[in-house]
Amino acid sequence: PGTEAREAITISLPPQLGEELGHGADASTPIPELMVVLAHFARYMTAVYGHTLAGLRHTGFACGVSAVHGAALLARRCCGGYSKTYVGELLREANCTKEEVLAAEIEAHPWQPAYAVFRDPAARAIVVSIRGTCVPRDVLSDAVAHPGHIHTEFDPEGDPKAVGHGGFIACAEWLHAEVLRVLQQQAPELAAGGDEAFRLVLVGHSMGGSVAAFLGLFLRRSYPNLRVFAYGPPLSVDRKTARRMESFVTTVVHQNDWAPRASLHTVVRLQKAAAEKHRARVAVIGVSQPDETEEEHARHVLDAAPRPVSGLMSGSAWNEQDSGEVPPLRPVATPDHGSDDEIDLLTPLYPPGYVVHLQHRSYWVSRLKTRRMYVVSSPAPEDLLDIKCATTAPTDHIPYTYKRVCQEVSSKLRTESSDLPSAMRVVHAHWIRTNSSEGC
Repeated sequence: PGTEAREAITISLPPQLGEELGHGADASTPIPELMVVLAHFARYMTAVYGHTLAGLRHTGFACGVSAVHGAALLARRCCGGYSKTYVGELLREANCTKEEVLAAEIEAHPWQPAYAVFRDPAARAIVVSIRGTCVPRDVLSDAVAHPGHIHTEFDPEGDPKAVGHGGFIACAEWLHAEVLRVLQQQAPELAAGGDEAFRLVLVGHSMGGSVAAFLGLFLRRSYPNLRVFAYGPPLSVDRKTARRMESFVTTVVHQNDWAPRASLHTVVRLQKAAAEKHRARVAVIGVSQPDETEEEHARHVLDAAPRPVSGLMSGSAWNEQDSGEVPPLRPVATPDHGSDDEIDLLTPLYPPGYVVHLQHRSYWVSRLKTRRMYVVSSPAPEDLLDIKCATTAPTDHIPYTYKRVCQEVSSKLRTESSDLPSAMRVVHAHWIRTNSSEGC
């Protein structure tokens, strides 16, 4: 409520992390300014979805609206009005004109996600927005979830053994040439100096957020001052690469969102935890009933026992599961590195960059009135290696939910530097100050 309270709303880094980043234990992130920036660029994150997820703006009647909306879209597409509808919704959601849209690819293909490039005069930025999973073709990009090498051709300064989500790396490699061509031909502001210079900003939601992080890694040679804002990206990079990305990538996680906790590693961990709980229930069921025959009792126990995940486990999975251990997965050999360079399928992956966790709690202020309290924190990447089985996990991942929450938190943290240009300067100065050491 007061100025003192607003000034105290910061994220203090743990001492060990502060020492690793080279800026001491007392460094803190300017949360009010960061939320202003996140709320502003969230509109580009939702705009790139066009009309495809418009029914999910209000989750209370999302199913009914989506069904009617889908039927209308099918009719429009058959009549040739699909592109017009998409572009109209894109301009409305981004609150921009046609002249400010430099490029837009509305059709997605496997490992070729939809994207759009905007000119944002208010933020003095060129914004590249990458769409997340929206159509069945995008699912193929998600499905190639085994870790793959990050090619040194695109990231010469990186570790040759660095790994990430194979499907997202392939998407970023395709986008690298596409986006670079658009920026060189239609965005001369990025090459200008002084007051005329614009900044490159990459945004994305879900799969698009992880692809944006990889694309930012690849484009840093050409645009060293770029920034990436990823909303709800899945776990996609190894720990060392995630730490390198902290200097230019901000990952936003909302409440109990399942996607920023999802990878092959975490899914198998969830399966193991479920199997252990199921096994405990089987032990209770194992007590035979007086009226049961021995054959009926054996069938009863076998029906309740957990089954191995098909296609994931190698060897005699049934016998190995009885020992309480999830058998290791067979390593895969990446085709471009030869069979000698094998990557374990269960290599732990982490969220890209610096993580900001947005949570909200409701509390009663009277018998008939409640208020919502927001908690902004920065969890350790290891805290996101367990999938939370929460009832709100699906709705917490909706892109419009991310946009709404960022705007609400931003409005509650209004300060003197809450205008966008001032917030951009504060956040950029903080990044330069906190990430100037060689280790970051």
